[in-house]
Amino acid sequence: MTQTGDAMRAEALDWIIRQRDPAFDDWEAFGDWLAGDPGRADLYHAMAVAEEDAAALLATAKPASLAP
Repeated sequence: MTQTGDAMRAEALDWIIRQRDPAFDDWEAFGDWLAGDPGRADLYHAMAVAEEDAAALLATAKPASLAP
């Protein structure tokens, strides 16, 4: 059974967030989730790369100046 795009994106984002926790150890469940739908791996990878790109961009961004 395939999921809707929105549901799959929400789950992929949840996995990305959970994996940022240094205590994350649920790799078996993550592998099961990936195996559950052929589109999940590509979507997860694309979202993980986008998250890394956004983090790098934010790390180099200059703070906005506030008008007096």
